[in-house]
Amino acid sequence: MNKLLKWVLVTVVVTSVLVQTAGAQGWGSPVRISDGGSTGWWYPQVAVEDDYVHVVWRDAAATFTQYRRSTNSGGTWDSIKTLIYAGGGGSYNPHVAVSGQYVHVVWKGQQIPYARSTDYGATFANAVDLASHTSTWIPDVAAYGSKVYVIWEDETNDDIYLRRSTDNGANWLASQNLTSADSNEHDMIRVAAYGDNVYIVWAQQDAIDDEDVMFIRSTDSGVNWSAPVTLWNDTSGMRDVSVAAYGSNVYVLRDDSTNGPLQRKSTDSGASFGVSTSIGNGDDRQPEVDATAAYTNNGCNVYLHDSDNGLYVSTGPGTQQKIGTYSPSTSACMADIGANDTNDMHVVYNSQDGSGNQQIYQYHYPSSPPGVPTVSEWGLIVMAVLLLTVGAIVILRRRRVAT
Repeated sequence: MNKLLKWVLVTVVVTSVLVQTAGAQGWGSPVRISDGGSTGWWYPQVAVEDDYVHVVWRDAAATFTQYRRSTNSGGTWDSIKTLIYAGGGGSYNPHVAVSGQYVHVVWKGQQIPYARSTDYGATFANAVDLASHTSTWIPDVAAYGSKVYVIWEDETNDDIYLRRSTDNGANWLASQNLTSADSNEHDMIRVAAYGDNVYIVWAQQDAIDDEDVMFIRSTDSGVNWSAPVTLWNDTSGMRDVSVAAYGSNVYVLRDDSTNGPLQRKSTDSGASFGVSTSIGNGDDRQPEVDATAAYTNNGCNVYLHDSDNGLYVSTGPGTQQKIGTYSPSTSACMADIGANDTNDMHVVYNSQDGSGNQQIYQYHYPSSPPGVPTVSEWGLIVMAVLLLTVGAIVILRRRRVAT
């Protein structure tokens, strides 16, 4: 092997190692994805599939819902869309789910508006109402394949209702009352789906005002439901619960002011659950969990830690990682996390900007979208090309001198 070929091979190997080292990045800096105006934006939620990132939020006055997407894992963002519901009623706590090209958004208005996109979020049809009554409370949505599930609470009887679609949200079956057998108050309702399995969790106040975390599941796409199972008893001071599923794994998360977020995991599609495990630091709030192929052990979790104004991510006990602060301010209200099957995570949260207005920000892991070289990587590539060129020139000149 001549010297020139050896030089080329060495340069290629060194460049590859350097670029991979530079690309092994952690969480990037926060990126503002709301418009930066004085309106104020709240309650961000995110859903991720492949390289598509879908984020929704509401305005501070709770009058309308906004949506924004990235088609390249957060590298760039399309323009903001305002989702329209002709019936009015405002917008409280929107939620988003994605399955293939279909994006599903629900929020609490006077009723339960539902808006969908059939083209990966490029366009949305005007929202339709899924509830037949006006005294509704915060909804949630989950999707798997062509099946979509929307749940909400009816404030007149405190029951949880479900509507489901089997054709990507084009048509909806009649609503089902899932908790008519009890007279308890239900709150913080959340839903997840995988395959034919659907999982719902909620906080429930019993007859003596203890707050319990309850769980039900369906194994036939929401047709029939199990009896409620208590996952935690007497959870005084709890502010949030969350659920996610991937394969036969189900993750239920709740906050705890003493022990940090607590998680219970099922490995048999919700038939049974393991013990309660802390995945946080204590004094944590607003935990959210997502589940993908890359995080089948404990899911990927995000929570807020007020004592150091920190945003933390955890993929299991002892894996807590502070990804940043509530930058640019020292307070945050809500955070959410979404991930895809290739170890790509996105955290969204709201925080005040320099003018005191609430904005929506995003953290991304890894900090550069796959396949897009960073500035440092481009620098290494250019340096390697120069090194290869100079080395080749030197070797060729020495050959000429020798001859």
